Amino acid sequence: MKRMHQTMLFPDALREFTFAKSYEQIVQLLQDYPELDEYVIPILSLMSTLGLMLEVEKAFGETSETQERVIEIVDPATIEILQQKPTARETAQTINLLISIGRRNPAVFTEEACTMLKILAEGDIPANLKPKLLRYHAALRASRDSGFDLEWALKKKREAEWVDEDWEKADQQSEQMKAFLLAPNVESARAVVHQSHWLEPYLEEGGLSFSGEDLSLRHGLAHALWEKSWCRVRRTVREYAELTTPRAWEVLDQFAETAKKHQKKQTVHEVLAIKFEYFSVLLKKCAEQGVDRVFLEYANHFVA
Repeated sequence: MKRMHQTMLFPDALREFTFAKSYEQIVQLLQDYPELDEYVIPILSLMSTLGLMLEVEKAFGETSETQERVIEIVDPATIEILQQKPTARETAQTINLLISIGRRNPAVFTEEACTMLKILAEGDIPANLKPKLLRYHAALRASRDSGFDLEWALKKKREAEWVDEDWEKADQQSEQMKAFLLAPNVESARAVVHQSHWLEPYLEEGGLSFSGEDLSLRHGLAHALWEKSWCRVRRTVREYAELTTPRAWEVLDQFAETAKKHQKKQTVHEVLAIKFEYFSVLLKKCAEQGVDRVFLEYANHFVA
């Protein structure tokens, strides 16, 4: 059954969330309406894209139907604007601009971002900004209806980025540790290691218990460390209380030390050392400052 769009469930909360002016307000809304976390990354991507679109339009005046602007991204810090003869209407021009700029922030091509842009455009904003945002919303809706969605944007972003193939393979290989952490007992863990020999140091040196003592912690780590979605990582940390206890970063710090010891042997250990250290710091901060506040501060790290 298709999920009912969340805006139908709490339109007032989403409107307040869209125009929130402080961490405290956002944190409270996330606590009252946990489903709002699905809008965090889209609004960050949306704001980044809108800022650049407005900047581009300001550079050479309002778009018009007598002159089409074609935008070409030259490099991450440069936008080249080419003038061509008129061939499209205003909305088509805006779609061109949106697709060129927005694909650097793929989550802008989501239904959540489209909904929030509509709320922004219809909200209490300066009169000169309202028609622009309404035009941007029409362009975003038309783009999504034409197949320029999140999947398309992620594909384009991957094609545009330089990726170290060895590092990418090592990152994929590191996901084998998820099965290792989810092993119900030491015998099952050894069976996983038998299939992936590079995991052996973590069984012998990692200091992790495969008895019932660390079971919930292991499951929490397995689900948190390899999630790509900000809201799913946040939900996992909120669900597993063990992740915000000293035992969690004790295990992560020991695993990071093990990974560093073996990183010259295989790239996968280098990848894992970074991951373990990152999450150790993140979870310590969550314990000290609260999960929602810390994850809001770290949200930009998850913007695709």
